[in-house]
Amino acid sequence: MENNKTEYIDLLSQNLQEINFNKIKITTEDELIPIKENMTNINRLISKEDNALAYYYFNKYFRYIIDVLYNNIHEFDISISIIIPTYNVENYIHDCINSILNQEMDDIEIICVDDLSTDSTRDVLNYYSQKHSNIYCFHMKEKHGSGGCRNYGLKQAKGKYIYFMDSDDWIDPNSLKNIYEMAQTNKTQILMFKNLNYMSEHHEFDKGNYFVMEHLTYYLNRLFSIDDIKRNDLFKFNVVPWNKLYLKSFLDNINVKFVEKLIHQDEPFFYETMIHADRIYFIDEYYYNYRKRDTSITQLANKVELGTIQIIEYILLVFKKNSIYSIYKKELLKYLFKIFCNKYSFINEEFKEEYFIKSKKMINKFRNEYKMDEDLNIYLTGLHKKFYESIMLSEDYQTFKKNYQKK
Repeated sequence: MENNKTEYIDLLSQNLQEINFNKIKITTEDELIPIKENMTNINRLISKEDNALAYYYFNKYFRYIIDVLYNNIHEFDISISIIIPTYNVENYIHDCINSILNQEMDDIEIICVDDLSTDSTRDVLNYYSQKHSNIYCFHMKEKHGSGGCRNYGLKQAKGKYIYFMDSDDWIDPNSLKNIYEMAQTNKTQILMFKNLNYMSEHHEFDKGNYFVMEHLTYYLNRLFSIDDIKRNDLFKFNVVPWNKLYLKSFLDNINVKFVEKLIHQDEPFFYETMIHADRIYFIDEYYYNYRKRDTSITQLANKVELGTIQIIEYILLVFKKNSIYSIYKKELLKYLFKIFCNKYSFINEEFKEEYFIKSKKMINKFRNEYKMDEDLNIYLTGLHKKFYESIMLSEDYQTFKKNYQKK
């Protein structure tokens, strides 16, 4: 029975793929509603079956169909919506916005969302919005973090594509035109590229390995999806949002959001989008300049890094809810405990005890609520296994510290 069911789903999916959706005559968005309802009903039927993986792939393809149809019937006045969260960047926001205004594209909008800046950032944004009709500035009434600001910007965006920038960075001339044309040509849902690090202290540019993604040359200049990515390679991609151009209808269809009020909020967003995308393209070009400031580096070691532990759970839940944890569990656990270990080593000493307490609580949640005890014992090795075992053997921070430091 199981084989017949799987064969049926595979056959149905194959038949759907053979349809030329570009030739379907739809003139209004309302005409998409019965199609979407029909697909939803079939989704419900499949979800009742004991075949979570088949349901995942089928649901993913449904969203792709809607995505294609939606973009076929829309003519967009705005090609790209650029979303910029801001907070106390009075010295840098000029460079950021001017680099966008100097692009060879007129059909773009700039959406700035300020997260309660206490310097003159708000005044600068208001100046630009009054001077340029395609610049919109929104001021949050309470703290949301960059993730919350990006979510708010997404709700306002009217462009066919979405591009996220950080407010202290800038893009090279013609960047937007180049990535837009590449996305159009290849009908991408995610288009990614490389960036340069600008070291503010030394006024030098640097090609950091993480941003260059030098171990991922196989994926350059070709279309691919998660099914084409080696399991270990998935965790080598740069997770930041500002080296990627997203198709807005794709983001809407999967209903993806950034985590709010936490550091590293872009990681769950990245894995959610990569898991669902059918058309990803990776360009071997440098378009973005990431400013590394001393204040940013210092901040990484302080108390905000405690939020990383919650982000680790959010990443895990992306794989759990999409029914692919069993496929990636070895590589995923290695990645998650790499984060555990790295952040513990990096965080200031005054916060290490709190980091231990929160880590122990989260790991116990992994073991008990998520039933991962066996996987943790099987797949963790080396320093990651030592961290895990030291956490489990220690009732207090001082004991953990001694256990973890033992050779």
